[in-house]
Amino acid sequence: MTTIARLSAYSNWLKEYTEYRNVVFTLVSVSFLSVAPLGYHLVVLNVPEKVIQSALNVSMSINFQWSMTDAEISIFWPVVVSSQSVGALLACLLIVPLWNRHGTKTCVMMINNVVLLVGSVVMASAAFFEFALFLIAGRIIAGIYTGLASTLVPLFMRELAPSPIKGALSCCMHIAVCLGVMLAAILSLDFVLGTATLWGLLLAVPAIFGILQMILSVFLPDTPNHLLNRGDHKRAASSIQFYYGIVDERDERVIARYREVVTKMPEQISYRDAIADTETKWSIFVGVVVSAAQVFCGSMATLSYSTSMFTSVSFMSALIEFLPAFGAILSAILTLPALYLVEAYGRRLLFLSTLSACVISDFCFMLFSLLSQQFAVLGPTVWSVLFALSFLLYGVGYNLGVGPVAYFIPGELVMPEAASVALGAAVAVNWFSTLITTMVYYPLNVAIGGWSYLLFAVPSTIFVLFLWRYLPETKELYRKDLELESFFTYGKPDEYGPTVWSVLFALSFLLYGVGYNLGVGPVAYFIPGELVMPEAASVALGAAVAVNWFSTLITTMVYYPLNVAIGGWSYLLFAVPRYLPETKELYRKDLELESFFTYGKPDEYGAFIIRHY
Repeated sequence: MTTIARLSAYSNWLKEYTEYRNVVFTLVSVSFLSVAPLGYHLVVLNVPEKVIQSALNVSMSINFQWSMTDAEISIFWPVVVSSQSVGALLACLLIVPLWNRHGTKTCVMMINNVVLLVGSVVMASAAFFEFALFLIAGRIIAGIYTGLASTLVPLFMRELAPSPIKGALSCCMHIAVCLGVMLAAILSLDFVLGTATLWGLLLAVPAIFGILQMILSVFLPDTPNHLLNRGDHKRAASSIQFYYGIVDERDERVIARYREVVTKMPEQISYRDAIADTETKWSIFVGVVVSAAQVFCGSMATLSYSTSMFTSVSFMSALIEFLPAFGAILSAILTLPALYLVEAYGRRLLFLSTLSACVISDFCFMLFSLLSQQFAVLGPTVWSVLFALSFLLYGVGYNLGVGPVAYFIPGELVMPEAASVALGAAVAVNWFSTLITTMVYYPLNVAIGGWSYLLFAVPSTIFVLFLWRYLPETKELYRKDLELESFFTYGKPDEYGPTVWSVLFALSFLLYGVGYNLGVGPVAYFIPGELVMPEAASVALGAAVAVNWFSTLITTMVYYPLNVAIGGWSYLLFAVPRYLPETKELYRKDLELESFFTYGKPDEYGAFIIRHY
């Protein structure tokens, strides 16, 4: 029955897209043009960081007679990167008054783009006039743009999108972020615009998005919701006909049919009124935690510092500068399934399962970063590759759920009249979290290496536990016009069928497959023959094969009834520690009779190899 329901949901999903193609085209276009600059500015300083750092150092030396050391640059650079977050925090104070006075369309497509144009000019001036503080000022102004866009675009979606596909259309925001990141990653390469002479032009590129959007704004009517709130029913009916194709001789009938398609967005209440209501205040708080979790899982830091992350683990240097572009393309592709998953499986399950995958990745970042730094003298190692695979797992988790879903959950947790307050608070916390992580991570990573990833792993773990208990399924709340139903009636995830734990089990299975096929599977075939003198190889391999199949007999006979009897404890059958010498060196010395015991345990062997290199 569940499968049939989901197939039916899929067919209805496609039908809605076809029926409302005008509004879908409008929302996708506005999402891309508004949100792509947000992603662009998040990553544009990543690849050319050394070029821009050098230019800033020259600027500070000329204007302030201050030549910065590497340690001072490691502190000054995060200030430049995180200044965007300061602007976004300031923007949160402007959202409600702007929305109530001008409406969403004017705010998104005109006012906000004026801010973008000013920010682009100021940042370009930093390179032209060789004045470093212009870059910080421009980043703050661009931050005001991103803060407004982060809140106003979800409100624009909420005003225009038909209810059955609103969640899917809202995911387009994350795709737009990914496309903006991809554009920035490509243009910032050292053979495009990421050079000492062109980086000012690189920072001005988002102005093109602003100009295009202001031109598009001329051809689009205001949203029906805004016009109805102003009492202009005639223009509202005309707007409804444009966006939804609903035609009738009487305006009242057109508006009535529109109400069946789109949830009404009433006049927005103030922050004070929202906080005065206990349940609304709690809903806002849960939305704030969702927004904080989106950042503290490491998203903004990985966007801003991915090149330095891979450099610190001695990854292949020739590939590092291309990783942001590759990651952005992969992110956009991975977000596409979320357009369907968010409607078929709901917000709660998708968000919690993917956030858990990000938490696992954060701990893997820490582990493999520490191990790769320990063996850094050897260059790229297996730990560097495992770090990259952890990055891939993180990308899957973040882009399938955490990234796109966190944009609109806060607005769905509250009554419609409190949506702008909830989104404003969520965006404020989101950018404050961005400020903290981008300011702290870079110098922390320079100082303590892989341990710096605890900055993401520990808070994210706490957020998973909190949201597992208190986050409701907002899809149902939303379709009931956000009735004030207690969060606690939703219970634990297992009431929804598949749980976050079953998804984590599947991810663990994936990790097991990576580990087994990268090493255990192929290597175990020939190690026994390398452990002995050549004349004893056949005996050793024969004994190994015999034990292998005897082990297969034991595990296949014992595991199934054991799993039925004691459940998860049955996996202790496989968790057996082992110690092994390095047979590669023995093999190359033609298996000289050197005692295996001189190699000791694996940690002693690491030191042995480093000494010999």
